[in-house]
Amino acid sequence: RTMKQGAVSLFPLFVGVFGIILLWSVLAIVLIGYNDIKEHSPEPLGGKAIAIYQTYQNVDDALLYLDEAAKLSLNKAVYDVANDGFYDARVNSCSSTKGIGDPFWWSKGSTTDSICDAELTQCIPPNYDVFKDYFAAELESHIDSYNKEGKPKLVEDVSNNYDFKLSKSGKLEITGKTSEQINIKPIAKKHYTLYYKSNANFRESIDVNFDDNFKKLTAKALSLVGTGTTVLEEGNLQWDINVVERCGGECKMRIGEVCETDKCEFVKDDPDCDDSITKCSTSEVCEMGTWKIPYCDQTASISVRVIDDISVSGERIFKKIVTEDGSKDLTYRFALNWFEMGVDEVCTP
Repeated sequence: RTMKQGAVSLFPLFVGVFGIILLWSVLAIVLIGYNDIKEHSPEPLGGKAIAIYQTYQNVDDALLYLDEAAKLSLNKAVYDVANDGFYDARVNSCSSTKGIGDPFWWSKGSTTDSICDAELTQCIPPNYDVFKDYFAAELESHIDSYNKEGKPKLVEDVSNNYDFKLSKSGKLEITGKTSEQINIKPIAKKHYTLYYKSNANFRESIDVNFDDNFKKLTAKALSLVGTGTTVLEEGNLQWDINVVERCGGECKMRIGEVCETDKCEFVKDDPDCDDSITKCSTSEVCEMGTWKIPYCDQTASISVRVIDDISVSGERIFKKIVTEDGSKDLTYRFALNWFEMGVDEVCTP
């Protein structure tokens, strides 16, 4: 009877251990089978749609960046071209002596010490085609920054790969078209490979009548030669003119005169002339000299702002341009240089 009671007491323990072993065995079989099914089954439901959506999103992000970069580049190009007087320094012969921060000359006076023949060289810009170069360079810098981040590559070498068209009626609009595309690198899945391409065109505009401003500025510029420091207001443009005068130059003959430059006399004190040892009757002797005429070099720095509105109190509200450095007044800057001849001839050695 004692043996039977011991066997009965060990039975539950045996059943428990056997149950645990069986449970682990079943679980192992299930897991192995699941992994085998997963390894050989098609893409999970919705997986392809999710991959396509993510690809679209990457391209949309790239195109959105391109649009924003084009908008910023348009604003910056407008500001810079206006500030440089519609000129590229490389093609403006009047501005060979331009210093850092100085406006480009739209006219340049010239004369020589040997002849008083003051000439005025005109360098008024014939157009503002340089705008496309400014815009392309600015856009290129934004694209370079974006492409370095390893995202879908935007079209590089903007100047050569884009065709830019400017619309000038009322506001300035730029359209960029290219045959190049944004390419998404192939995304390899187990059962398919995903490719994606997209056009990289754009169109942006800014509320600035660039063409009208250009025509008004170039039409009036030369009429300001000889004007002193002043502030003018015409239509929606306010002109600030600041003249710097440098005098003291001399030249030898007036414009149009034909004369011998050695046919004048000047009085000279001669300390060596002494009545007691020479035949001089006075201490003053006359010697041959040259007629010279003084002149002044004049440079007018001109800045022109666009009046956008007038407040109730009469205060001028000027057109603003938004750049990465903040909001700034749209200001056209250039300079005029000329010579003004004196009226008094001076006989000098």
